[in-house]
Amino acid sequence: MKIPTAEAEIYAEEMRNSGRQIHRDGTPVSHDASTDSSNVDRQRRFPSIVSTPDVCGGAARLVRTRIPVWTLESFRRLGASDEVLLDAYPTLIPADLEQARAYARENAHEIDTLIRENDGEE
Repeated sequence: MKIPTAEAEIYAEEMRNSGRQIHRDGTPVSHDASTDSSNVDRQRRFPSIVSTPDVCGGAARLVRTRIPVWTLESFRRLGASDEVLLDAYPTLIPADLEQARAYARENAHEIDTLIRENDGEE
């Protein structure tokens, strides 16, 4: 995966903050022995999704952003289309929304809990 030079430093910082190893060009190292197998599996399946303890309360979010997956899923449940979300978050691309949607489907309990906690329905 090649990353445009302007975004390479931001991406590299995200990768460092998430504990993942990166190459000099900012691409992720394919295997990081310091992470457990479930983390490695998640990184392979959802490369656009990161979770950093000091960012967004540690909630899963889109890489290069502070946009949590639960926020996008909450808007989708309220009827927001991909077009509306892309207009509202111009730094996102359709692939980001696909990753967020897939992550939300596979981690429904986590996302449901975060939506309830952040919407004050707890």
